[in-house]
Amino acid sequence: TAGYHRYWAHRSYRASPVLQWFLAMAGAGAAQGSIKWWSRAHRAHHRYTDTKLDPYNATEGFWHTHIGWIIFKPHIKQGKVDIS
Repeated sequence: TAGYHRYWAHRSYRASPVLQWFLAMAGAGAAQGSIKWWSRAHRAHHRYTDTKLDPYNATEGFWHTHIGWIIFKPHIKQGKVDIS
């Protein structure tokens, strides 16, 4: 959660290029998809919580919320993602 979640999706702290590389490798190694894709999905989750547009909508059930949304990639409404 320090990389994909806190750093790229929420931009809640600053990170050196070395730390950015480490966090990117850790996220990739955890099979979470690309930084851009994950960040877009997470921001959509906050914007559309528990609606049909929420990629990991809790009303879809436990398995969908935790892993199903990664396996069966949902359509995510287009938006801008800043990962610079």
